[in-house]
Amino acid sequence: MRIIQSDGGHNQTDIQDTNNCTIISIANAFKLPYHVADEIGIKSGRKRNRGFYIPELLKYIRRTTDLDFKRVQLKKPITIRRFIEQNPIGRFICCRKGHAFAVICGEIHDTCQRNTERQMIYSVHRILKTK
Repeated sequence: MRIIQSDGGHNQTDIQDTNNCTIISIANAFKLPYHVADEIGIKSGRKRNRGFYIPELLKYIRRTTDLDFKRVQLKKPITIRRFIEQNPIGRFICCRKGHAFAVICGEIHDTCQRNTERQMIYSVHRILKTK
C-alpha cells in the first residue's frame, strides 16, 4: 500500500486551516486547486478549522458544478488494503471513522500518517468526471 503525502496544494496557499481532510480529499480526487476546494467547502457550510461531513460537500458539488461522482455501495465496511486490491484503477474519496482521503490509481493521497492497510472504510465515492 503506497501513501502519497499530498495536502491538495494547501501549502501553496496562504489559507490557515486545520481539520481539513474533506477539503484535501476533494482537491486531490477532483484535481482541483486547494483554494477552489476550500471555496466549495465554505459555500456548502463548512467553517474553517472544523471538520465537515463529506456527503454535504458532495451534494453541493453535484448542485453547483459539472463534476460528477457515484456512491459505491459497500455491503459492509472493507479494509483499505482490500479496497485498493479490488479497485486498482480509478479515483475515489474514501471515508473511515473521522477521516476522509483520496485513493487514486491504487495509491492513497493524504496527509495523515495513521492510515494503515487494516483500517476500515465505511463509505466510498467514485469520481466520474473531473476538471
